Amino acid sequence: MFSPIPMVITFSDMANHWAQKAVERAASLGIVNGYDDGTFQPDGKVTRAEFTAMLVRAVSLTSKDAQNMQFSDIADIPQWAKAYIFEAASAGVVTGYEDHSFGADRLISRAEMAVMVARAIGLESNSDEADSFADEDQIPAWALQEIKASRKAGLIQGRDNNYFVPDDQATRAEAAVLILAAYDNFQSANER
Repeated sequence: MFSPIPMVITFSDMANHWAQKAVERAASLGIVNGYDDGTFQPDGKVTRAEFTAMLVRAVSLTSKDAQNMQFSDIADIPQWAKAYIFEAASAGVVTGYEDHSFGADRLISRAEMAVMVARAIGLESNSDEADSFADEDQIPAWALQEIKASRKAGLIQGRDNNYFVPDDQATRAEAAVLILAAYDNFQSANER
């Protein structure tokens, strides 16, 4: 018996882009999607709902408890995203803000993205020996250990001059590359 060959997906706006191979592979695996016009829009921004959906499609999450989604803005979460967000919340991958909202339409920051990935694949968050970023003093305390763990695992890198820029909004290309790295890490860990 043979395994079907995954369909290769390409996007009209990804030729020669630094993330082309990763984005096309992530799309072929069903982790990320493009737009109806055949583009991926790699420099577009990513919402918390979109990122959560991509992450849940990439890795199998284990529910830590059977809690209901108890976000104060549950009525504002798009219907297509609710199952993904519920799964991620139940696994402890996503949490709400201080006002108990999820913020599905908020653009995700690089710090939030790294924390979610570290939690999703169970990275050990005691990574003080990881190389630091030039702007480590700008990384919020709630994200520092997960960002260090993600760096140590080779999942994230800095931007120019070794800056992580934790509060910057993540691009679609950055999200796809990080989630594909998480997918590979997750697959490798489960093969051992």
